[in-house]
Amino acid sequence: MYGALARVIPVVAQHAFRLYCLRMSESTYPFALLETFVQVAQSRSISSAARSMGLTQPTVSRQLRQLEAFFGVRLALRTTHEFALTDEGQRLVVESRAILDNWERLRDQIRGQPSNPVGVLRAVVPVGLGQTVLVDIIARFQKLFPKVTSELLLTDAPVDLAGLGYDCWIRVGRVSDESLISIPLGVVERILVVAPSLTKRGISRPDQLSSFSFVRLSPLAKDRIELYDERGNRVIVHTRPVFTTDNALAVVRAVQAGLGVGLVATWYAANELRDGRLAQILPKWRAEDLPLTLALPAGRYRPPRISQFVEHLKQELKHVPGIRAVAR
Repeated sequence: MYGALARVIPVVAQHAFRLYCLRMSESTYPFALLETFVQVAQSRSISSAARSMGLTQPTVSRQLRQLEAFFGVRLALRTTHEFALTDEGQRLVVESRAILDNWERLRDQIRGQPSNPVGVLRAVVPVGLGQTVLVDIIARFQKLFPKVTSELLLTDAPVDLAGLGYDCWIRVGRVSDESLISIPLGVVERILVVAPSLTKRGISRPDQLSSFSFVRLSPLAKDRIELYDERGNRVIVHTRPVFTTDNALAVVRAVQAGLGVGLVATWYAANELRDGRLAQILPKWRAEDLPLTLALPAGRYRPPRISQFVEHLKQELKHVPGIRAVAR
């Protein structure tokens, strides 16, 4: 009997010690609580955050309550169907990311930076670019660095990069947020395309476009477009829109259906042009180029996965049709 107890007691003691350490880590290790809070804030859901972190929902809820008890304020308003940060919660998210970034920087400095990037790459990317070439670029990056995973938010709208908690923002257009660091990646060329059947009408001059309907992409849609030839001569063409959408794929599909002329990024129509599903018109004339910009939060530590991805992206974009490098 005593021999059996002697064998059982160490097992029970080890289990009790693990539970003690877990409770201590949750109550005294603030970084773990901040990491959980940031994940909940990004997911806008306790259950989603729990799944992504490999924890149970009660554990995440308990950690969130501990953090609220520590600060003495409500950080989030949560019901069965809704989750929203309070003003104090929104402030804590921003401050928590800065604290966690500094902690990660200090850890890497003490340990020595890892030779291979690790962790989650969180990026905000344009819809059209994300649906086409960027997925392949990131896939190649992850094959080079298998310990990196990716989380992409596809949107063409301006975003609060710091508030969302993403690492970088790739944008077609300029970034007006002066709190971010903007890195020029190149310029985006746009071409005029139509369904092959419309080429029978013989479009050889820009002034002939006034007799065509247009398929437009918002928010870039305008009542007129400016075209430039190889010598820099400018022509203004007034457009007659019959179809406007905020999705580049819908623009391409509408043009293929014969609804009218579309002004699209070269890379987005590359496959359709090669397969004969679209035809380029007025190849000697081009619309104004759009800047392609990478934005990063200012002052934040950039772990290897971010710095390596920025360099990888610059190299990969050199091979994308219709993206030209900018002069330095």
